Amino acid sequence: MSEGEPVSPNTFSLSVHNTVSSLFSIARGDQTHSTALAGGASTLEAGFLEASGLLAESPEASALLVYFDEPLPTFYARETDAVRVSAALAILLQRPQLCKQDPVLRLTWQASGSRPAAADQPPNPALRLVKLLTEVETRDELDDGRLLWTWSWHAAGS
Repeated sequence: MSEGEPVSPNTFSLSVHNTVSSLFSIARGDQTHSTALAGGASTLEAGFLEASGLLAESPEASALLVYFDEPLPTFYARETDAVRVSAALAILLQRPQLCKQDPVLRLTWQASGSRPAAADQPPNPALRLVKLLTEVETRDELDDGRLLWTWSWHAAGS
């Protein structure tokens, strides 16, 4: 639209944030629950909370968290919470079993004190979480200016 081209329903239908999950479910004939979220700088964290809620409702189930984000087109470049590099991540989540000794991934949050400068933001949240999941880091924080999110590893049951 910004370039004066006619609007195409097909182009629009493939540009919304739930396109990938919808096409995936159609291709698989899968009618299970799916949710598409757009939470700005905290989209990955919002997805983790959504998956955690689903697991709380169905403790024996698992939840596939799929995250993808890419830099915005130059037309929207003024948006400060946009990622700077493309990245994708898929994690199969389950509720921790208290009898196991495997570490548990935990996400906590609290009110933020201030809005960090765009240069201080990570290039893409998925890259931070990969470092944590591969145990390069044991704790990671993201301050989105509204909430301070903290990812960490803990022993099961703690």
